[in-house]
Amino acid sequence: MMPPTTLTIIVDSREKKPLTFPEHIAVLSPHHLPEQKVQIPYRIRVQTKTIETGDYVLGDDGGVLYTMPEHPLCGVVETKRSMSEVSANLFDPHRRTLFLAQLSRMRARFSKPLLVLEGGYDHLEDDQYVHPGLAIDGLQRSCMQNGVHLTTIPTNTPRQRRLCGEFVLRWLINASLSPEPNR
Repeated sequence: MMPPTTLTIIVDSREKKPLTFPEHIAVLSPHHLPEQKVQIPYRIRVQTKTIETGDYVLGDDGGVLYTMPEHPLCGVVETKRSMSEVSANLFDPHRRTLFLAQLSRMRARFSKPLLVLEGGYDHLEDDQYVHPGLAIDGLQRSCMQNGVHLTTIPTNTPRQRRLCGEFVLRWLINASLSPEPNR
């Protein structure tokens, strides 16, 4: 295995409860067949900066890896922590406009945008706006219409939050390693 390259995950400075990330990670090499199980090691640094769009992006010692807007280089991850937040973003007219603009910016500026709904489906409860199933419908449709991937990940325990952080980190690394799909 080769020596580790240092990567920096940049966390938006407005993130109230950021995910935790491993200090080292090995990912599957995109230059070998998967069954060869060749790994690429990375040393991970975490840096807090204001990110215009999203909560997490990948950077390196030279800065953020999305500095060329005409050529999106990698992924971005936005997290939503509760169904109340999702419902408000979908069903309050003012917040909906802002949320849809955010999804649109994510897709325009990044090649592989991802929205993570923290907590998973077992954590969904009714809230002041609408039944959670209807909020999920609205969220799925909004993401599909804007070309943003969506996943749910449980984050109820410290271990689950660490695993979510590792998933987000792997998404960002793989987004930077993977070629653009044919359209």
